Amino acid sequence: MSLFSENIRQARKTRGYTQKDIAEIIQLSNSTYCLYESGEREPSLATVEKLAQTFGVTVDELLGIKRNESNQLLKENSTTYLTKQRFSCDGFFGVEGIYAELFRGYVVPLTILHRQEQELVSELFYELKNYIKNKKLQYHVYAAPFPVVLSEKDAIVVRPDITIIRKGMKFEDHGYYGVPDFIIEIIKPSDKTRDSIEKLKLYADYGVTEYWIIDPERQRIAVYQLKDNNPIPQVYGYHQKVKANLFPGLELCLRDINTIDKDYI
Repeated sequence: MSLFSENIRQARKTRGYTQKDIAEIIQLSNSTYCLYESGEREPSLATVEKLAQTFGVTVDELLGIKRNESNQLLKENSTTYLTKQRFSCDGFFGVEGIYAELFRGYVVPLTILHRQEQELVSELFYELKNYIKNKKLQYHVYAAPFPVVLSEKDAIVVRPDITIIRKGMKFEDHGYYGVPDFIIEIIKPSDKTRDSIEKLKLYADYGVTEYWIIDPERQRIAVYQLKDNNPIPQVYGYHQKVKANLFPGLELCLRDINTIDKDYI
């Protein structure tokens, strides 16, 4: 058994998860995850990153490259990433004092956006809201932390940075129940794979029409037309005008948003 295999087994048991729990959390078959723990199969780097996030440790610690003196692998991690308790959507909304999403019943705490990222969300919201209002289009625009219940059955609740929903759909006091037409997420430095890998697949599986991923570090925007089952995005730089397929005629250039710090873009 490799050091990595021993580490993930140890981290899992300390936190009270079964192998099936972890396989479901990182969206793998139980048999595949079991092979990781037995050392019979090596995971991809993306999978290692997901496991590190799940256990609340660094990739280096999980691989055994770096040893943490506080021995984070042995520490229970019920609040830093996922709780062991599973919730229904109603149960999740009854939990107070957390900024989080729900993934197949598991609570996933979210990273709060930095000031520059919050300004970016505010300006994008303003531009989209004005465009829809001026064109008299039948859509609602919401910014985080507005909750979207993608599936009550599967217990999935997300809080996209920006959500656009056609008017006349099902809204409740808690938020929107259904699949949005358009979602924008800004990649957070502390969790780069969630928006670009996990949520991309999630939104595609549940039928979101258009998905933008904004990467401030690389200064680029990836535009996915998920309804067309096209895995290849149209990629724009911050200096280019980004076109929205859902709204022909809408073009946004992030460098034209003057309230954002120049050093940021």
